[in-house]
Amino acid sequence: MQALTRAEAQALPGHKRTGTTAVRVHLLARNGAVVRSGKTRLPTELYKAMTDGIGTVWICGDLRQPYLVAAPGGTDWAYCHPDAPPASKVHITIRI
Repeated sequence: MQALTRAEAQALPGHKRTGTTAVRVHLLARNGAVVRSGKTRLPTELYKAMTDGIGTVWICGDLRQPYLVAAPGGTDWAYCHPDAPPASKVHITIRI
């Protein structure tokens, strides 16, 4: 995760909520490559819990449309607005 610039934060849909930080969320493949990314106003406590911007979040939804990003356990959450999809097709495997 990385903080957005002021211009990027102002361009986010919706209203700024108190106690949030505008960030870009990067979803990584096992090799560390960025698979998808999006912008959101994440609860500041969740953002600060990420060491060097890396941590675990829960994702719910279709990554091509706005989806939910949540702290493990689902206590803090936010809608994430996806960036343009990557030029190449990427296969994501989710194991439960």
